[in-house]
Amino acid sequence: MKVINKILPAALAVTLVGAFVGCDKTKPYDIITADPEVHFISSNRDLAYYVEDNANSTFSIEVGTTNVSSQDRTVTYKITSPTGAVSGTHYSTVPAGNATVTIPAGESKATIVIHGVFAPYADGTRKDTLQITLAEPSIKAAKFNDTINLILQRYCTVDLADFTGNYKCQDYYNGAPDGGPYTVTLAPGTSTGTNTGYVMLTGLWGVANPPVRINLDWNNPANFTTTIVKGNWFVDSDYGQSTINPSGAGTFSSCDNTFTIRFEATVAAGSFGKYVTVLTK
Repeated sequence: MKVINKILPAALAVTLVGAFVGCDKTKPYDIITADPEVHFISSNRDLAYYVEDNANSTFSIEVGTTNVSSQDRTVTYKITSPTGAVSGTHYSTVPAGNATVTIPAGESKATIVIHGVFAPYADGTRKDTLQITLAEPSIKAAKFNDTINLILQRYCTVDLADFTGNYKCQDYYNGAPDGGPYTVTLAPGTSTGTNTGYVMLTGLWGVANPPVRINLDWNNPANFTTTIVKGNWFVDSDYGQSTINPSGAGTFSSCDNTFTIRFEATVAAGSFGKYVTVLTK
């Protein structure tokens, strides 16, 4: 056993010497350059496109490469739709029929442009998904981000002047109708920001004066919200001055001209309850 123990270290030493001898620090090493790849730049695989009633409504999706070339390069893509959207009916590429984009020489990005057709989405019931995949023949597609989903649904521009006149109003308490529908009136206020404004509501609960202010916020195209502004309301014959208070955010639709508001009416002695009220044109 002692002899074997001595032989093994000796053999190992010879191997190590051979390894060092075989490594020449002065010899240049081969530089391996990876093939260029193309990929979608967005890290979000699902993008939302809110289609407007506008012939110029488009959505842009950037693609990029892992290098820069001295020549123009062509990127090929294909579009499929698991929901049944049809090119020319629900959407089109820009230019129409396009299936490629060009990355100019000296640059590393290009843009795929999609135009959504508003008419199929006008009633708000349809939503489509376009699956856009980088395809051959093209620059090699990077597998880490070669497919993106574009979700199409309607969008209607907000114009406060549209929110005017008589509306049918229905109050709900604890999820059930509280009385029958009645008529209220909306008057447009003014914009308070790029995507905010307000309207004035008269006739809620039959109260003609003072009107109730409803703040509107349409910064998030997926969620237009309403908020009641706190203020003095009617004077109750038994309980005195009442206050109308916000009770969470409601919603509104600039496409359908409908509003849902949430509020609570209180007096010094307590609360009349929390209500949800729906206004329809």
